[in-house]
Amino acid sequence: MNFSRKWILVLSLLTSLSAWGFSPKAEFTGKLKAYYKMQDNYQTPLDAGVVRHGANNREDQRVRGLARFTTVIKEGKKSTNGQDWHQWIGVADVKIDANDPDHGYEADGGTNHDLDIDDFWVRFSPMLPVGFTLGVQTVRATAHAANIGHLFEGDLEDDFIFYTATALDGAPGLSTDIHFSKNLEIGLGYFNKMSDLSGIASGGAKKAANVTALWFKADFDIVAFTIAKQDVKVGGTKATGDDFIAGQYEHKEKHSVLNATLKFNYQGFEPYVGYSKIDGDTAAGVEMEVSLVSFGLIKDFKWGKFAFDYSKVDTPAYGETGSVGAAMELDTTMQFNYIHKMSKDADITFFANILNSKKDTGLRDAYAAAVAAGAPGAVAAATAAAATWTDTKSYGVAFNVRF
Repeated sequence: MNFSRKWILVLSLLTSLSAWGFSPKAEFTGKLKAYYKMQDNYQTPLDAGVVRHGANNREDQRVRGLARFTTVIKEGKKSTNGQDWHQWIGVADVKIDANDPDHGYEADGGTNHDLDIDDFWVRFSPMLPVGFTLGVQTVRATAHAANIGHLFEGDLEDDFIFYTATALDGAPGLSTDIHFSKNLEIGLGYFNKMSDLSGIASGGAKKAANVTALWFKADFDIVAFTIAKQDVKVGGTKATGDDFIAGQYEHKEKHSVLNATLKFNYQGFEPYVGYSKIDGDTAAGVEMEVSLVSFGLIKDFKWGKFAFDYSKVDTPAYGETGSVGAAMELDTTMQFNYIHKMSKDADITFFANILNSKKDTGLRDAYAAAVAAGAPGAVAAATAAAATWTDTKSYGVAFNVRF
């Protein structure tokens, strides 16, 4: 998305709320990130449209920049049993990507700035343990990154993001959460957007989906557990009737997304395991199944933090029931972060990311057979590109400042 006067006005307004002291209840925070990386070019079925459009030119995308500005407004201060809280909380979270290389309308290797609003919501609490949230929001329970308390650095393009690909973020909707105690929460919501992985697996437009999400979170210090289930409806358009309304979403196909995270905390070591599974039908009505398993470790030190993740993707092989073309040759990802604190609001992160692919024999044999049968080269190549992956790795350094 190109910058426009509208977006500049929104950002200026959010900044002014805090800078001018418009309200003592307004809080304004920001984070700026810049990094330098070395990465291999790679082949992916997602190198089409705006998903991974620049994957074949990653070697030339060495410098990246991102800014995030968040405004929080609180109103209606209350106190219950000595605990202060607010009946009304509003959040606006604006993200600016300085040079996004995955714009579908840019030539290969081209970059453009991008502005997104990830969260823009208002929450009302009639009483302390209950809240209703309306607006564009992120359901943290659906994201392993939120559940483990760490988003891995060095991957603004989401090339290695599979450990948290089921996250329901930036989704318009209405949700409610109930807190039985400080450590126990259940939630329910209805949204008009599905996760990245749901979109890739189902082949449907993310914003053409209706999603009902249910989640449960428990944190007992030494162990924390989160489970979330998303029921997704997407696919099909209604026939144009006598009212001449064309292109209405039908939402006739269904699939479910389950993700669970178990995290431990022992003497500062935080090992975790995450599991995600998509099961059901694609937007075209074809059976699909994808699962992901993640293992990792996070360790905080006085001077910084170390984090590691290993994730494995699995789907039935080519020609088998439930096979998802975009995931058939995906195998594993590994991510390493070492964050060194330079001051209270600045740090340097050293990162390394690895994506390993695998060769699906059935897919490769089908491609070879098509070529042998005299299929046009462009058709055969396009068929292979729709499902094949190659390896890639990246490493580099990120600078982060906050205010």
